[in-house]
Amino acid sequence: MLINGKMSYNEIEQSVFLMKDKIVGSYLKKVFHYKGMWLFKFNHFSFVFEPQAGIWPGTFTERETNLHSISVKIRKDVGDHKITGFDLVAEDRTIIIQFYNYKIILELYAKGNIILTDIENKIIVLTRIYTECSHGSIYNIPTLNTFEDFKIEKYGWVPKENSLHNEISNKFEDFDNILDALAELWIIKQNNKLVVKDVKQSKKRKNKNTVEDNIKNQIKGFTSKIDKKLDEISKLEDVDYLAETVEEVDYKKIGKLHTERKVINKKLQKADIVLESASKLAEQKTVKIAKQEKIKLVTHNWYQKYHWWYTKNGFLVVGGKSASDNEKLVKSHLNDNDLYFHSEDPGSGSFIMFTENRTPDFTDIDETAEGVLALSCQWSLSHASGDIFYVKGNQVSKTPPTGEYVGKGSFMIYGKKEFVKVSSYTLGYGLYDNKLMLAPFRIVCRTGPKHIKLKPRTDIKKMKGKILNSALKKVFNIELTEDMSIFNKPCTIVC
Repeated sequence: MLINGKMSYNEIEQSVFLMKDKIVGSYLKKVFHYKGMWLFKFNHFSFVFEPQAGIWPGTFTERETNLHSISVKIRKDVGDHKITGFDLVAEDRTIIIQFYNYKIILELYAKGNIILTDIENKIIVLTRIYTECSHGSIYNIPTLNTFEDFKIEKYGWVPKENSLHNEISNKFEDFDNILDALAELWIIKQNNKLVVKDVKQSKKRKNKNTVEDNIKNQIKGFTSKIDKKLDEISKLEDVDYLAETVEEVDYKKIGKLHTERKVINKKLQKADIVLESASKLAEQKTVKIAKQEKIKLVTHNWYQKYHWWYTKNGFLVVGGKSASDNEKLVKSHLNDNDLYFHSEDPGSGSFIMFTENRTPDFTDIDETAEGVLALSCQWSLSHASGDIFYVKGNQVSKTPPTGEYVGKGSFMIYGKKEFVKVSSYTLGYGLYDNKLMLAPFRIVCRTGPKHIKLKPRTDIKKMKGKILNSALKKVFNIELTEDMSIFNKPCTIVC
């Protein structure tokens, strides 16, 4: 087998047979994607799926900045699910990872494919669509390889391109350690790719001329041509007047050479001007690039895992994103003099305005009410209005009246409620003390000249996270990490 080649069916068959015991009965933990390769991590084992080549026991350390949409979907549907089967289609380069209610199908032919199906083989999501395979269609799984009387044999596992890696050859003699040997072969394969990449990049850098280099080459050429013209003129004018026979000077040709020299000299002067401009532009770009280093955001504050913002007068507002968040937030952080906000209709999180014994004015209250409604289920509805109430912290209790029950994330409100009518809402992103803040847009406008405005959309059901992520990176020049939660409801983005 070539180190940078594709696995044959027999090699894939043997790999599946050897990995089967390690994968079946374990749980799928993570799925990562990096430059066309996929990493499947289980409890105590992991393998890399290289779509057009094969599967390799091992891992890769590099990660994409943002999770691939397929990785997100697989994690959501089958993350931490138990694997009940790890099989190979008979005489076909197709691997089936089976769960109780789902299947992940890995196709190793053509351009490769990852397909997630339900228990009835209906396709939920896939990486590559073709005629017989698309969203919602039924995936036909042929007969599986039973591995009856299967024996491990030498299927060309010894790498042919191993002049520098002879130690790998010896490891394939011991079939008990064949997965370890394949893992080391995978490392060699990765290193080979890096070496090839570095060579290509160095060649590219070597052959790539900048604008300044091209102009300098032109100037060099013009100078050389002018020197040649001057040499020719000098030879024509070099006449020995003391000689017995005086050659006649060709003034017509000399005049022509001077005319050609002047034309080239004008081109030389223009090139000098262009070179000076290009040099200044290059300096400006260098300064600009130096200034555009990615901003590393502050993410360690306790409230940043919830919804949060600061109102006009500096009151911190924090709200839950789920029932568990609501429960923890109210029980752990709500004080008697703080203000508790919630929508009159079900569907919003519990929001707390931390007053610190100060009195908020109408603007603080109104801004918070708008944010609470915007971050509720109301966002997806066609009418952008509703009522928000607020009470003091000592009016909120988990203890219901006798005979009643309060669910997780819900609370009893005792005493008078104060209501705020919200007629419209918009959200936005801004940077507040080097923290990425999602808040009502009128709050975001005060954070500085750079901000993003979000308006509700009712014409779509889902939002592609990459669109907003790209906008955030472009506007704020920031780094986004996997653990940062970005707003994902359908919206119109205005930068």
